[in-house]
Amino acid sequence: MLKNQHSCVVCQKSFTDQALLPISLFQDSFLKSVQKKYPECTSEDFICSKDIKECRLASIHENYTNENPVISQAEQDVLKHFKNRKLATIHLEKNDLSKRTFGERSADKVAAFGGSWTFIIAFLILMMAWIALNSWIILFKPFDVYPYIFLNLILSCVAAIQAPIIMMSQNRQEAKDRLQAEKDYKVNLRAALEIHHINNYMEDMVSTQMYHFEDLVKSHQQIIDKLNSLSKNYPTQP
Repeated sequence: MLKNQHSCVVCQKSFTDQALLPISLFQDSFLKSVQKKYPECTSEDFICSKDIKECRLASIHENYTNENPVISQAEQDVLKHFKNRKLATIHLEKNDLSKRTFGERSADKVAAFGGSWTFIIAFLILMMAWIALNSWIILFKPFDVYPYIFLNLILSCVAAIQAPIIMMSQNRQEAKDRLQAEKDYKVNLRAALEIHHINNYMEDMVSTQMYHFEDLVKSHQQIIDKLNSLSKNYPTQP
């Protein structure tokens, strides 16, 4: 196989033909992406495998930003980690528990208890005991006669206090749901970018194999031509 030396248009290092690929093998969008950073680059130049990977990532990042002029902070984070080939994880429960204030923790506990069967059963038992105690007129003098105005006042106070506490807990749950939705969006976006990158990588592999195969065919043809020329210089004996 030929061992010609060429330099990579990006890193300017010299490689053999086996370690380089002509930029003409790739799509025009890839060439335009490289030309923005290296204006002197042409379709006749060569590029090494390491710079192909980096330029591919930069090309995907650029294409996404061109297709979406307005990019949210979540998308910027995903694109940043994708370009740097880093993983980004979000631990919702850990972050949520560590940032809660005393009031928020109390609201969560009250909301959890107020929405449980334990609270419902205990409250029913308390109400029945209150009504039974104040309805026993024969032996005791009731302190809250029918229609139990004092009980109604207590129930109204409990409802007035419990309602905003439950709303506080619900607001926190909505914020947690939004964070979970943002995480899911980041995961989906990262997956879409990775799939696009894998497709480009497969195309690059096919182009690389075809290019080296053509180079191998040319080398074999040169060897065959050389053998034919040598055979002509040494005629066979009768």
